[in-house]
Amino acid sequence: MVKFVGEDKIVLKAYAKVNLALDVGEKMDNGYHFVDTVMCDINIYDAIALTVRKDKKIRIAYKNGEIFKNDTAALMAKLICDKYDTNGVNILIDKYIPISSGLGGSSADAAGIARGMEALFDIKVDINTLLEVGSDVPFMYHGGAARVQGVGEVVYPIKLPPLRIALLVDARIKMDTKSVYDMYDIVGGERVNIDSFLSNLDSPRNSLERAAIGLDSNISALKKLLAASGFDNPVMTGSGGGVIAFSQDKTTFDLALAKLAPEVIKRNGLKLFAFNTEML
Repeated sequence: MVKFVGEDKIVLKAYAKVNLALDVGEKMDNGYHFVDTVMCDINIYDAIALTVRKDKKIRIAYKNGEIFKNDTAALMAKLICDKYDTNGVNILIDKYIPISSGLGGSSADAAGIARGMEALFDIKVDINTLLEVGSDVPFMYHGGAARVQGVGEVVYPIKLPPLRIALLVDARIKMDTKSVYDMYDIVGGERVNIDSFLSNLDSPRNSLERAAIGLDSNISALKKLLAASGFDNPVMTGSGGGVIAFSQDKTTFDLALAKLAPEVIKRNGLKLFAFNTEML
């Protein structure tokens, strides 16, 4: 939700996503792969504040002092400023979405910038501008739950039943999306029938898992930890390295979650999150 704080300042939340299932096809002539995936929001978000400047400059800062090469939030703001002839903005982001974990953090920030600047300048950002920054940005802009196809330009909102989702993240796993796709072109991956998945929401798969695990085998350790606690079919989200497991049954989910002992999570330097999509 976008909230005005005074006439020239906006604050908003940019939510992370998970891929419940992801199919990746062959590389197309444009250099991109055709994807078919099911995404939904999860309740982790970056907090973003945008303030209108009197000039056309874009200034971005992160509360934790981080600096990102090829910053997507700054890129989105610059594209909008140039294309729609707006004033510049000061951007302050408080990051909570784990980085390089397949949760769409940079895309969430870019989409948040688009929504914020739309409200500040009374404009409507077109999908080509969103896609110019990243293939996940159109979904992150719309949010909710959706089947996403093509290179991210086709977003079909869908209705999912209430899900309980467990997410394991190892901050030491830092996956680069381009590197994962490059590896996929070498080693391939399991194809996923998204129509079949949507018919019963079981047996989730991710075509990029083989490639990502080839780059960092610690992803397998996350899957094994979730499986050992009783979760069925743990699956990597996005290009990794976060791993999720989900269930429609509260009792089954809670029993498995209880077996993920805090000392095991702490000893392995992991972060465990649990979500109920009904609460979003």
